[in-house]
Amino acid sequence: MSRTQYIFIDSENVHEKDLSRVANKTAIVNLILGARQQSTWNKIEQQVEKLGEKAGLTRTPSTGKNALDFVLALEVGMQAAIDPDGYFHIISKDKGFDVLVKHLKEKGILAARRECLAEIPALLTTEERFEKLLSDLKNPKASRPQSRKSLASTIHQAFDRALNEEVIEKTIRYLIHDRILKILETGKVIYFT
Repeated sequence: MSRTQYIFIDSENVHEKDLSRVANKTAIVNLILGARQQSTWNKIEQQVEKLGEKAGLTRTPSTGKNALDFVLALEVGMQAAIDPDGYFHIISKDKGFDVLVKHLKEKGILAARRECLAEIPALLTTEERFEKLLSDLKNPKASRPQSRKSLASTIHQAFDRALNEEVIEKTIRYLIHDRILKILETGKVIYFT
């Protein structure tokens, strides 16, 4: 079963110009517009129309401090009540949404705040996922797997658990061959960067 990715864009705060990542995915995007915002840019409106039922526009009914934020929170909550097994993404630079994300997680609902569509793992191409995996493994400030078993798990998660053991092993051999890491006989992972 593929989990639906529900994406709510705070369009006062983030100006996504390309919704094409959603087209062939199990995802639904909803742009939340402020009451004062003119109808979205022509290109976005055309994309919303082209995506049909996979996209929608919700206009905040009135102005006021945090009006859009409250409407967005309500839309997320209503959709979570309909499909509690979905994954809820709030696209906004407003860290105030982190409280909503934490509350959803405490209720057992998967949620995250991200700053752009390109940060949603389920919307990444295979190449983008691999590049992100490499970037994370090369970053000495990141939390990196310290054992072979946790490395295999990290690779598996990076590809939404869609890889078989053979592909995971090939990926590990590639990482070793390209001197990104080495694995000691004890299973401990040592990074070259």
